[in-house]
Amino acid sequence: MKWEHPPNYLLNGSGTSMETDEDISRGNLLDGMPPMSCDGGIEGAVGTGSNDIGDMTFCMGNYISDFMKMMFTMRSHHMLTDVVLEVGNELFHVHKVVLAAGSPYFKAMFTSGLKESEMSRVRLQGVCPSAM
Repeated sequence: MKWEHPPNYLLNGSGTSMETDEDISRGNLLDGMPPMSCDGGIEGAVGTGSNDIGDMTFCMGNYISDFMKMMFTMRSHHMLTDVVLEVGNELFHVHKVVLAAGSPYFKAMFTSGLKESEMSRVRLQGVCPSAM
């Protein structure tokens, strides 16, 4: 497929990984990460007589930023949220999976068979709303 003017989200990519084993073990994949660049394109032999044109890799240069903006928008509009946290006098409509992925405290709360894992509304004690 050839695009005369490809959309911004469809760019040829090199398919190489920018993270190192050390980054993965430390959980610092975004710290100091250079902007994503997309170059390269079709990989594979040319002129072999085969109809296979090789592999093509696509990347979205703003994927992480766009992903985070969409997560914020969805949470702000209570889209697909699955629990409400009561903190002080405020309510926070949140996604359990996001909380569990980012916090060992919430991971334990929602995956260890605690009663909170089945509740649709959880009151947090000892936390001020501004900390949330």
